[in-house]
Amino acid sequence: QQQQQQQRQQQQQQQQRQQQQQQQQAKTAKGESPIAWCTSGGGWLAMAGGMGFANSFQKAGLFEADELSNIASNSGGSWFLTQFAYNANFHANVTTFSPTELAGMVQSLVGAYEGVVPEDASSNALLSAFGKATAATPILAEMVSAAGAGTAYDFDWGAMISDMISRTPGLSSKTFYQDIVADQKSRPVLKRPTLHFQTAQLNAALLPYELGLDKNAYLLGQDGTPLIQQGGGLPASPLQYIVPGEAASQTQAEAPSEAGLAMPSSSLYEYQAVEIGRVDSIFPHSGLPQKSWEWRKENAPQITGQMSVADVAVVSSAAAGALGSQEITQEVMTKAIGELAYEAIKDGLPYGMGGLAVCSHPLDNGQCTYPAIKFVDGGYVDNLATAQTAAYMQQQFGTDQRLRMVLTDNENMPKGRAAQMTDISFLMDRGSSTMPGYILQESAYAYGTSMPSQQVFAASFDGLQWADIAGSEANMYYSLKWANVTTQTVDNPAYGVQAGTTVDLLIFALASELSSFQAGFSPQYAEVASKLARSETSSIVKQWLSGSSTSGVR
Repeated sequence: QQQQQQQRQQQQQQQQRQQQQQQQQAKTAKGESPIAWCTSGGGWLAMAGGMGFANSFQKAGLFEADELSNIASNSGGSWFLTQFAYNANFHANVTTFSPTELAGMVQSLVGAYEGVVPEDASSNALLSAFGKATAATPILAEMVSAAGAGTAYDFDWGAMISDMISRTPGLSSKTFYQDIVADQKSRPVLKRPTLHFQTAQLNAALLPYELGLDKNAYLLGQDGTPLIQQGGGLPASPLQYIVPGEAASQTQAEAPSEAGLAMPSSSLYEYQAVEIGRVDSIFPHSGLPQKSWEWRKENAPQITGQMSVADVAVVSSAAAGALGSQEITQEVMTKAIGELAYEAIKDGLPYGMGGLAVCSHPLDNGQCTYPAIKFVDGGYVDNLATAQTAAYMQQQFGTDQRLRMVLTDNENMPKGRAAQMTDISFLMDRGSSTMPGYILQESAYAYGTSMPSQQVFAASFDGLQWADIAGSEANMYYSLKWANVTTQTVDNPAYGVQAGTTVDLLIFALASELSSFQAGFSPQYAEVASKLARSETSSIVKQWLSGSSTSGVR
């Protein structure tokens, strides 16, 4: 009887899968393909940008669309998305406020958050040395800005961001976001789409052990190979905190029901650590670590389990987390200022700043002690949180299913420089000699750290036709362009993306001279959000959803 019951259950499950596949094929024939929105990091600018885009998308009907299946974010974009999904009042205000009311909301929000940023971070000796060493290097400006924000918290990123979002106006308690588990059932709104919060795992990190000394600890793979050694240098591995939504449970019979951290399925790299190892030398200067070193090993900590909403906002946004690893600090600094300059200042830089990378377990007397894993901003692998999301959608809907993706990039543009649209270009064909998924070593992205190429689209970036968006006048704090293209995915073995899926892309590029943490500029951040809400963005999205648009690719 038990066997017969099991057989009936299996037959029912198979019939349900077949029905879901038939329904999905019918949807595809009607052009009702799944939709994802991926929004970038960029601190308070990305948060304000996310609020402005969401206001426009609501008017276009995006959030009511049954096809909206996935929303992904990174860093400041995650400060927006965590609140947009888990705070009903925040969600309602963002989606219903007029542009003027939205400006007031953003100004109050950033004004409250400014309290975490010290008025004069330059008085901190460590930060002062770092700032002077990198003054002539614009690519590191955002790292210095993020590190400066942490001075009042002894460079404990978790404490700073938890305190920051607890200052959100209108919360019932200071621990509101810390008390909510970031899972499906805790969402009061936005229940249908799967949520993706981008972060990254450091494969080498400074961890105190034995008399409290900070020394490098390395994550090791199946055969004892240091993960950082792979591909010529893999300092950080991609990782997302994923919260399955109601749409996922309807379209994917075997979709995970529990939220948690997930790594891409890679045929090129080993991301999951088996052991964590250390050596007695404080900082070996023999290049990448070798299996032949005299390791002292323990089992690697597990990174499973659910997080609070506050912790998700923390792990996704550790922009200066590179300072929690001497390996990455050395790579970033030598590319930026040269080996001789780095050697002159290296002894004073990382120590005391290790807390800017987020610890995998509760701190011990304020220290992230060995053994532990450290997390950094998802911008060290993919600031638009798109590559791993595309792979997930292929698993979710199949590689033959046409997809639609809306990308919103919020770029901190150095004063006097043109927007580079770097986050967007790295997802596309930009004429690089590096194959998708293989290690990139370019100073133009992720503060100069090495990373797997996140290219997942075949379209040429140089072939995109960009158009200005009417409705709001551009200035030094606000410039908005858009483009759209139909392309196909390419094989990316680092992220598990397979080639051949047709993807309709709608891309918005917001550029501003506002930095990630610019205290005293809350009116300017508010202006960004209100101008987005006043722009013709909603009309463009509405036309695109209906299958018509006027921009394109040459």
